[in-house]
Amino acid sequence: MSNPKRICQIIKLKPERAEEYKALHAAVWPTVLATLARHHIIDYSIHHYPPLQLLVATYKYTGDDYDKDMAAIAADEETQRWWKLDG
Repeated sequence: MSNPKRICQIIKLKPERAEEYKALHAAVWPTVLATLARHHIIDYSIHHYPPLQLLVATYKYTGDDYDKDMAAIAADEETQRWWKLDG
């Protein structure tokens, strides 16, 4: 893909999970990062807005088949384990 696509997600964070979430994301598993990179996800960042307990996540997608890459990420066993902790 010649022009990366910028994606934004807004997620409501449960206040009682904020510290756990921050700790988990301070040390993202290398296998999860590698899966994202392998499927054309770059420049991923997450920002926390405490007054509303919102997470604003952005990343760039540089591939040619977004749905296929998202399905492959979702099928990855390590990513699934990460999501269970993150959930």
